[in-house]
Amino acid sequence: MPDILRETGRVCAAQLPAASLIRRQSSALIDRYQIESDRAWPAARAAIVKLSDPAVDAMLDSEFARPLLTTLLVPQIVGRIATRDCGTIDRMVTLLQPLPPRNTAGIVVETLRYLKSQKSRSGDIAAVAMLLCPVETR
Repeated sequence: MPDILRETGRVCAAQLPAASLIRRQSSALIDRYQIESDRAWPAARAAIVKLSDPAVDAMLDSEFARPLLTTLLVPQIVGRIATRDCGTIDRMVTLLQPLPPRNTAGIVVETLRYLKSQKSRSGDIAAVAMLLCPVETR
């Protein structure tokens, strides 16, 4: 997550004001996510081994494995960001900032599960968008 936040800030830099939370390459928010990321790595590593070939275990034991995985995965995730969505992403990160990283991760996972289930029911993500009220009408 800290690398995703940093890369999103880089991708969105031209779209957001300089004071934007997501544009900060170092902050208390990123520090908290880095600490949680470091703490979660052993469990994530074990899950990757479980989901793949046991031979991967020795490769993941290297100090280079995690940075390599991050280098491969972060661009895949952040590369899907449309710059027109940078403002929304910044607002979401700002709203989630006070939460502990574990809670934020849970919210993101549950939201993605929900959106996936709605998309599979309707066949179109636009139907999910109709469930949401614009901020101005609340």
